[in-house]
Amino acid sequence: MDYLARREHSRQELYTKLSRKEYMSEVINETLDRLEQQDLLSDQRFAENFTRHRVNQGYGRLRIRQELRLRGVDDGLVELALQVWQVSGWSGLSCSNKNILVNYPRISRQGLNRPVTCKTVALILRWYAKY
Repeated sequence: MDYLARREHSRQELYTKLSRKEYMSEVINETLDRLEQQDLLSDQRFAENFTRHRVNQGYGRLRIRQELRLRGVDDGLVELALQVWQVSGWSGLSCSNKNILVNYPRISRQGLNRPVTCKTVALILRWYAKY
């Protein structure tokens, strides 16, 4: 329960953490099943929160998909979480304070290696959308 109090986890993440503490596999699975029945553990909720967090950090679909799969989230749930953000137009990229400096990975790969303001990111993304 202490792990879930801090943040959402996928079932595989919790299984891995508990198995490192040398609990028996049967006990771990029973506990995780019980947590899922009580809606305290949900891979869908984890995928949605993780996707929202990564989008706000500026990561793209491929990176988020890869990270969710590494965390043991089912492909169907991964696609569902990504579709929610695709429909909303990756609105997580919008910033309330336009003067916040961000380090946007896609722009960094294309030659701009310093943090930029959210306004600059928005201008660059609009420019890319035209072409």
